Amino acid sequence: MGLVTLLNDLTDFKYYSGGTGGKGYTGGGTAPGMKSVPFGESGKPLITFDINNNGKSDVKNIGLLETLGSIEGGDNGDFLLRGGLQAPLRAGIDVSRLTRYLFNPKKSNGLLFTIKQNLLSRISVKTEASRGVAYLGGVVNEGVYTPLSTLAQAGVGFLGIHLNKQGLDPTGLINFLSINTYESIIKKQNKDNFQSSNRLVGLTNAISRGEEKRRFNGQLGYTLNKGNNIIEYGGGPNSILGIGKTKISFADNRINIKNNVNDSPFFNYYKTYSSSNLLDQPKNFDVEIQEDFRKKLDPLTAPTFLSISPNYKTGGGKNIEERLGLGNPGQKGNRSDYTIGKLQKGTLKIQPLDTATSYPIYISDNVKKDAPKDLCQFRIAIIDSANPNAKTYIHFRAFINDFSDGYKSNWKSQKYMGRGEEFYKYDGFNRDISISFTAAAQSKQDLIPMYKKLNYLASTLAPTYTKSGYMAGNLSQMTIGGYLYEQPGFIESLNFDIPQESPWEIGIDTTGETDSTVKELPHIINVNLKFKPIHKFRPSINVFSDEEGEIQFGQERYIALQDNKGNSYDPPPPPPQIASINEADSDELNTGNTMTDAEFNSVMNSVTNITY
Repeated sequence: MGLVTLLNDLTDFKYYSGGTGGKGYTGGGTAPGMKSVPFGESGKPLITFDINNNGKSDVKNIGLLETLGSIEGGDNGDFLLRGGLQAPLRAGIDVSRLTRYLFNPKKSNGLLFTIKQNLLSRISVKTEASRGVAYLGGVVNEGVYTPLSTLAQAGVGFLGIHLNKQGLDPTGLINFLSINTYESIIKKQNKDNFQSSNRLVGLTNAISRGEEKRRFNGQLGYTLNKGNNIIEYGGGPNSILGIGKTKISFADNRINIKNNVNDSPFFNYYKTYSSSNLLDQPKNFDVEIQEDFRKKLDPLTAPTFLSISPNYKTGGGKNIEERLGLGNPGQKGNRSDYTIGKLQKGTLKIQPLDTATSYPIYISDNVKKDAPKDLCQFRIAIIDSANPNAKTYIHFRAFINDFSDGYKSNWKSQKYMGRGEEFYKYDGFNRDISISFTAAAQSKQDLIPMYKKLNYLASTLAPTYTKSGYMAGNLSQMTIGGYLYEQPGFIESLNFDIPQESPWEIGIDTTGETDSTVKELPHIINVNLKFKPIHKFRPSINVFSDEEGEIQFGQERYIALQDNKGNSYDPPPPPPQIASINEADSDELNTGNTMTDAEFNSVMNSVTNITY
């Protein structure tokens, strides 16, 4: 009864404006009713019915609606049509109501709605499909809007038909009056003349020719390669109510622009490839390393965050693939015969891909000069029990997954009579090293040499038998970068794990027969080993004070900090001294006993070139 309360208490019914005696009664009556409640500020509805559904209406044949309603009956009204058999008539009522709203000569609501839809289309993104009559030649980016599309959709929506909101022909049956789909435009370009009609091709041509391309494909207000802008067009997201242009800029509009944040004395500089830099890049047909972009940007001529680096393309093998012998899995191989492998650069010679993985086992008193290089040197040398100077070297690529170095001090507890706590006495020292690394064959020629080294490594945990027939354990030396350098010890345990993601060599040739040069082996294998170091020094604390009280480092170098070029414990050599010039020397200097410019530059170079 909320409505009756509102009709009697008009203080809560703020939209009511009239009524007999100040109340919402029907004219001349005393009982409250809804008929006396006036309409709102918008006036009468566009379509009116008698409230009891038995009067006349502005829609003809309304009696047929009642007849269909009685025929429809029950819960089966939606059997064929959404909304039942009354759906067509209801659609007709919607069309009539929308027509009066959109084309009402007394009110501007419909006209303003139409204008708003076209403005929304104007500020949308312009694409390659924004062309033709349906887009007014490119003025409205998503197509022109007319009220006819809304009326047509209201009339056929109950049939499940979906029409286009934009375009002069919402049905899409008349091509030149309908909106375009992006797919159809690209197909047409491919079929007609892709070189002249595709936007990206047109942009590339305009950049390479250094020209400004206006009205591309007949789109109004559309320009390619204008100043620092890749594309600019009328309207779009950067316009204000469709007034103005949307501009998409090249990256090089930020080159060397200072960004002074909060008046800080420090500046940020931006330097990137321009469009012409990108076009100047040579085509890479042989999968070789291209010119380092930092060289092209030249950090010496302008402030930048880029570092100075070697020329990785022509720097004498200083790029990581050539310097470390990593190889390039993407380099050309024999496409007609996949069993052959990769070709050596500049020749037809077949070669392994990774020099460290394929490097053979060798016996020597020291590391060979041509041993493979790595970002972190990783090798194991097995010492000959009969001749300690002879070592069998195994090199692996340093794909190190895990490395741990554990130290342990042992303390023995003691209890004394009359004391409840325990006392401790130092009892010993122990150290354990665990290493996990991955061995991976990236080419056919890497596979068998890799497994030969793994097989030999596993055999070192078995004994070596002396000439007298006794068992002897195998000592080894471990090198991992500058952390461990030729560290003596022995391998306590060794485990091989094959990961699930590793592919296997199936060992067949191009005819499907067995390839005898390889075996059915996993390409990737994880190696886990525990290494017990044997120190060449007496384990003791490392730091001590000399007679003058200065801190010195002893020989207890648990972490080596060493390689084949020396260690980092010994102090660097002092810089050469330059005699100070005082007033007493001024006469000598004035008599010609001064250094020449060449001598002075030589001394300064010797000072500045010192490395530590």
